[in-house]
Amino acid sequence: MFLLLGFCQKLSNRKDELELRYVRLFADGLLAWYKSEADDAECRGCIQVRGERVAINPNNSSELWIETKERKFVFVFLDSYEASEWNRACSWHAPRKPMENPVMSVRNK
Repeated sequence: MFLLLGFCQKLSNRKDELELRYVRLFADGLLAWYKSEADDAECRGCIQVRGERVAINPNNSSELWIETKERKFVFVFLDSYEASEWNRACSWHAPRKPMENPVMSVRNK
């Protein structure tokens, strides 16, 4: 079950540029991104929001940061309202204990 889903731009760690991605926040706190919204689209990455720091960029209110021990994930939404909705949903999961065996392969364990 999804809590939120929609398009945003995600900062690519390898290319250091923004790429259009379809993101899904699952009810268990997993955040996954895809190249398209098709049900059979290949997952391009996934992190657990649980146990991570979630914040809005103080200099850009449409930008959501999720900071793990390894890196900062950057998601840029259409406007500050959309980013705040994603921040609210992700922040609900952030203080919770990370899952030991998530159903999807995650980049932050």
